[in-house]
Amino acid sequence: MTGAVPIDRLFRTAALLAVAAVFAACSGGIVTQRAHLLQDLPPWAELHRQNDAAVIRTAAGEERISMVQQDGVLHISSEELLYTSKPEWAVADSFVYDFDRDGSDEVMLHVWKRGSFGEHQPFWRKPDDKFRMTEHLFIFDWDGRRENPLVPLWMSSQIPVQAQTVDVDDAGIIRIEAPDGSVTLWEWGSWGLVRREEPA
Repeated sequence: MTGAVPIDRLFRTAALLAVAAVFAACSGGIVTQRAHLLQDLPPWAELHRQNDAAVIRTAAGEERISMVQQDGVLHISSEELLYTSKPEWAVADSFVYDFDRDGSDEVMLHVWKRGSFGEHQPFWRKPDDKFRMTEHLFIFDWDGRRENPLVPLWMSSQIPVQAQTVDVDDAGIIRIEAPDGSVTLWEWGSWGLVRREEPA
């Protein structure tokens, strides 16, 4: 019959439309969650923009990367995209340095997220408030051979100070300035970051 559409094509079209609708719904949900995440940041929070070239030193040599950060999303690329930060994170800033002094650089992210802990938390701590916005410093080893080159090294729970700005000096000392102007200094200890009492 002229102009008739085969029934199997109709089913395939309907299936594709259903998949597209589900994808659009999921994408819309992610966008909405992302918008709420950014809206719930405290008014003093700063999400820095950057478009920088960086060199990461590894045991195998040096790797040149590009770090682009905007609206709390971090993209790391070389000849192709290597890493994109999680949609449930708002990345305030990012740094490359050999924080643990092992001869290879790490990547540190200053992150806002909901809840102090991740999927698991210490049993001796009271239940986490999964909706409260909290600040974290996440440090990753770099392995350019992996599909995801950022390998978690030290993932802090909520940091004990408010961090409006975070900076790293040439010695790897981390300077955190709070909204009230007070400053604390941090450095790598035997395992993870520890507070440095004396000025660097």
